[in-house]
This record gives sequence, structure tokens and C-alpha cells, in this order.
Amino acid sequence: MAAILGAQAGWLFVLFDRGWYLQSEISNLADARNASLDWHYLSESLGGHLSPVIRLEYWLLAHLAPLNYSLTIVLRVLGCVAATYLLYRLLVALVGPCWLVTAVTLVYAVSPLTVPGASWLTSAVDLVPSHVLLLLSLLAFLRFLDSGGLRAAAVSGIWLSLAIFTGSGTLAELVVYPVLAFGFLYRGNLRERWGQAVGQRYGWLVLLSPLVCFATLFLSKRSDYATGAHPLSLSDGLLLVRNEWLKAVGPILVGGPWSWFAQPNIFVGYAAPPPTVIIAGQVAFVVLLVLGFTVTRWASVVAWSMPVCTAVGSVLIVGIGRYGVYGQLIPLTLRYSYPVAIPLALAVVLSLRPVNRSGDAAATPRDEELRPARLGENRPLLAVVCVLLVLSSALSAWRFSDDFARNPTRAYVANLTSALGHPGGHVALYDSMLPTQIVSGVEPHHHVSDLLDLAGLRASFDDSSTVPLMVAGDGHLVPVTFVDAAVGVGGTSPKCGFYLSGAGRWQIPLTPAVPRAEWFLQLSLYQANPSTIDVQIVDDHRNEVAPIGGSRLTITATLAQVNRRLPLSAPTSVIITSEDRHASICLAGVAIGAPFPKAG
Repeated sequence: MAAILGAQAGWLFVLFDRGWYLQSEISNLADARNASLDWHYLSESLGGHLSPVIRLEYWLLAHLAPLNYSLTIVLRVLGCVAATYLLYRLLVALVGPCWLVTAVTLVYAVSPLTVPGASWLTSAVDLVPSHVLLLLSLLAFLRFLDSGGLRAAAVSGIWLSLAIFTGSGTLAELVVYPVLAFGFLYRGNLRERWGQAVGQRYGWLVLLSPLVCFATLFLSKRSDYATGAHPLSLSDGLLLVRNEWLKAVGPILVGGPWSWFAQPNIFVGYAAPPPTVIIAGQVAFVVLLVLGFTVTRWASVVAWSMPVCTAVGSVLIVGIGRYGVYGQLIPLTLRYSYPVAIPLALAVVLSLRPVNRSGDAAATPRDEELRPARLGENRPLLAVVCVLLVLSSALSAWRFSDDFARNPTRAYVANLTSALGHPGGHVALYDSMLPTQIVSGVEPHHHVSDLLDLAGLRASFDDSSTVPLMVAGDGHLVPVTFVDAAVGVGGTSPKCGFYLSGAGRWQIPLTPAVPRAEWFLQLSLYQANPSTIDVQIVDDHRNEVAPIGGSRLTITATLAQVNRRLPLSAPTSVIITSEDRHASICLAGVAIGAPFPKAG
């Protein structure tokens, strides 16, 4: 096991280091950077989910080590190694130490079910810790079934609650608890097993109480957490389940999917198993099912119900919340199949080995009962199968990381750091949007200022004494052309434009009408003395909206160009207010538009 864990750590470190921060994690880190650590922040919807543990993770990363990607690699590797070790302990606790347990643990350590989800930080902050927490809960659950003690049930419930509040995908794995209890650990016929459960009813209530807490909090703000959720049609649901089994879970049994597809600006690949891998996966499933039936009879069917139910539940939970966006890509996104990994490992072991709980004489099989199980103790056969599965899984993982390594964010930040990282530097920039391949515009924090703050870089976004530069798509700084979409009309003087004298309020209409977007406001002016004015825009709903950073502007230069980013709006006019009786400003130009890199 030490060798397995060490090899897993080294392999994952190489894979994870090929990628970098991408998309929503940059936005989430920027959000956490400016937030107070309170319940309002922790309970706020995160992509439509109630995930206070994930928000806590982002807050700690943003404040203790912003953009320290190496730290995230170490934490994820440690989490994956811890999950592998805990799974080994769980399997040993169920069937005792044997070569089959070691083999299954080895395959789990490199499984393509877990590598894609752990490679991308966006999904790893949810999936990796929730796996560790669920395994801790299951180990405490076994102690509860053995002793019936409420303390063990409470410990299991605490770990389970943390797992659920880390990732809602844990809900699909809850089937493991009753299947393990009624299918393998309680003894006797169905009535006797039910009686044992009734005798431990208070422990079960304590154990499952986290579900009540989660449901209560979720339903209290359902409109926030269930964004995008809608009923699935029967045909869409069945197709999701079909593809989940044929193209996700099945190929995993032979180390698939081997191949992935991703568009040029998409760096998290979708599984694209060739027909041979799909067929081989289903053949492997039939072989395992038949072999399991010869060893443990109907217990093998019960064991395989765990990954089947988890796969169905997982893909339908995601489908309800994401089908309108991803459609049938959901089963091909293997991070959504991550919850199947633990039930799948349990199914393989429990279908090929009878449960052998330490200290339970009634549960200890006789030697003749163990003879069929020696199919799972054929060391040469297990060695060959393991080597083939490990090589196949490694191929799948490496090909996935090929797409992930194309992520341009690391090079983008390196170029920014080169331009802005020198001591004493002062650069005026437009706070433009980040390239969509780095952070999508649908994310709440997707501007240059968000990334600079995380990277510890400084630039000025409100310097009116010089013409700002712009960050190009590769992170280099370039000169800018400001393209007008609408201009102010109705100037009072051909030479001065709009003359603002003394205290007052002036409303300058804009033409032509512009659509709703993230515009910039540009004011070109000259003045005799420094001045302070208040600037707002009126949108198409007649609301007065302040520029990002506030409406109050203090202008000291004689010749000045003010550039302010506006929130999402459709400006129709600009309102300027002055409280200075001595103000004397010639506002030569008022424009709504956007900056673009100069040609060449």
C-alpha cells in the first residue's frame, strides 16, 4: 500500500502540474478575496449549489495563498491519496486483507473516474474532500453497525453532513448505507434484518439527520440554489442514463475512455470512447457479474446495485440542474461520474469476496465457502489484469491532460507579471474583460482587475492624466483605440462642447441607442482648476447607475480623459453633478464605447 500511495502521489502530481487555474475558480477566488468570512458568504449560492465548505476553501485559498497553484496541487494530491488509503481500510474492514482488495485499490488510485474531476480545481474543491469525508463516514458507519452506539452513529453523521455540504453529488452515494447494512452486515432473513435496524433506530436517526439539515437550508432559499433546474422528460432522462452506463461507467471497467474531444477554446475534455471500448466495457461488466454470481450468489447482484443506483442518481441530479446547458454532454463529462468510484470499488470486492467482519463468528465463512472466492485470489491473473487496467487508465488520464495542458491562463499571467511586476511601476489600464477562454463572461468576476488583485499586481484604472493601455488576449500590454457606440449631443459651445460652470446638474443625452452590455464611459475635458464632480448614467429603464468604483470623480489635471467601466446596462444619457461654485469645466467629448487594441 505504501508503494501504491507513493506511485499515485507522483503520478497525480505530474498530471495536475500540466494544468493551471481556469474559468470559474478565478472568479470564485476573486469573489472570496473581497468577502467577509460570515454565514452570508458561506451560504450564498455557488453555481446554483449550497456549498459552504467549498466557499470556505476558496476563502482560505484567496486570503492565504492567492494564485499559488502548487499549493492546490499538493492539497489535491494529499486528498486523493487519503481517499485511496481510506478506501483500502474500508474494504479490509469488510472482507479482510487479500490480494483482491489490493488490486481494486490500485486500480481506483489511477482510475479515469477520479483523475478528470481532481485535475480541474473547479471540480476538485468539491469532489476530492467529499470523497474523503464520505469514506470517513462509512468507516464510522461500520463501527455503528457493530456496536449500535450512538457515538459512532453521530461521528458517521458528522462526516456525512460535511460531505453533503461540500458537494451535492454525495446524495447519489447515500444508497451505499442501506445496501451495506441490509445486504451484507445485518444477518438472517429480511424480517430479522429489519428487526436489527429497528433496534438501532435511534442511531439511524442520528446518522441521517444531516439530510434534514441540508434539505431545510436548501428549501429555505430554493430559488437561489436551484437556478437552472427543470423537470427532465422521460426520454431525455433515459438517454442520459443509457449514455452514462455505456460511455462513462462501462469504459472505466477496462481503463477507458482512452480518447477525449474538446473544442479549440475548451480545455476540459469530454469522454469519447470508441465503439471497441464501449463494447469491451459491457463485456467486462457481464464477466464480473457472472463471476460474482458464481462466488457470492445473489449477494453479487446486491453489490452491483450500488454503482448502478449511484450512476443513475448522479446523472439525473446533474441533468435536472444542467440539462438545459449541457444536454447529452453530461454523461461524457466524467467529473459528474466521480461519485460512482467508491460504490464501484465496493461492488467488485463484495461480489467476489464474502463479507468477513473481524470478530463476528457468524460472519466468518467456512473454508469450503471461501473456495469459490479464490477466483479473486488468483495472483497471476490479478497481476495481469491490474497491469493492463493501470496502463489503460494511465493512457486515458494522460490524453485527458493533453487538452487540459493547453490552458493559456499560466502564460497570460506570466506576461502580465512581466509587464506589471517591476518595482515602482505605474501603468494605467482599461479594466477590460478577460479572454473568454480564461474566464467566461457569464462568471460574476471576469475582469482584468479581478485577476491582478489575485496575482498581487498593481495598475491604475482611474488615472485621467494619461491614455490607458489594454491587456491583449495573450497578457501583453498594447495601445488602444476607443470606439464610440454613442456620443453626447446638445453641446452649448462649438469650442468647449458642454460648459459646466459652478454648482449644478447637467443631463447629456446619448445617441444612437445602444444595447445592454458592459460599456465604458469616456469623458474628454479641460479645466482651469482641479474639480470634483459626480457622474452617473441613466439606463433604458430610467435608473441612475454609477460607474464601477463609484460616481465621485476628483480631477486634478488641466487636460484629462476619464474612462470608467459601467455595469451591465444600456445607457441613454449621462448626468453630471457639481457642488463646487468655482467649477469651470469644458467637457469636449462624452462617449459610450469600448477599447480595442490598435491595429498592428
